[in-house]
Amino acid sequence: MKLPSAEDFFAFDINKSDFLEAYRRITAGGKNAVNAYTRLCSDLLLKDKSFSDFVHDTLIYSEQPLIEKYLKTENPAILAAISYDIKRIREICALSASDFKKYMSEALGRNLSELPEYDKGEFRYTADYFIDRCKKNGSGIFARYRAFSYDESKKSLVPVTNPDRVKLSDLKRYEVQRKQIVDNTTCFVNGKPACNTLLYGDRGTGKSSTVKALLNEFPPLRMIRLDKTQVSSVFELYEKISSVPLYFIIFIDDL
Repeated sequence: MKLPSAEDFFAFDINKSDFLEAYRRITAGGKNAVNAYTRLCSDLLLKDKSFSDFVHDTLIYSEQPLIEKYLKTENPAILAAISYDIKRIREICALSASDFKKYMSEALGRNLSELPEYDKGEFRYTADYFIDRCKKNGSGIFARYRAFSYDESKKSLVPVTNPDRVKLSDLKRYEVQRKQIVDNTTCFVNGKPACNTLLYGDRGTGKSSTVKALLNEFPPLRMIRLDKTQVSSVFELYEKISSVPLYFIIFIDDL
């Protein structure tokens, strides 16, 4: 029995992912194959996911530089490369637990039919699906998180795992000023001219809450909070996020 090859992928940065590491060990057919298979089964059963769903989640939270490049250029050659990756991934997801056990049994010369099984599910996703998702949600950490702080020493973004859930409807008074902010942000996420904004007023009037509420009202938005001592880092941030197909608010509180 022959299984699809697992050479490097182009569109998704998954070559060191748990999914692909397990698959490569299984297809190698060596002494680590059975351990890799049982760990994969354990993962899927504990997470109550099918193999296809597990792979899907791995893909949407991976870095996708080729897809981001396609969103800028719409180069047909890039689309063909993305489609090629999807085809290979679909072939892997079509393999059942029985297929893996049969392959390992033949490779190792012993009956492994009693090993546990998992649901393979169905991988129905297309290149268009991942392109559209990347356009709306980004990739990598931007697909998984929406708010960040900035580590100046490491020049890296730090995800905020539990951002404030405040909504605009939770805020009272200052409706005129809040409408100006919402209108400006609406223009921004629709690619129309928008302004940088300075909010000022007494403590407790809802300035920070208004900005945080925007993040919960506009799905394409991502927010990066800078401390007032990090203002000079704003140009580093521009360079870091310039290739990401999303809309960013750089938020400096208590300026």
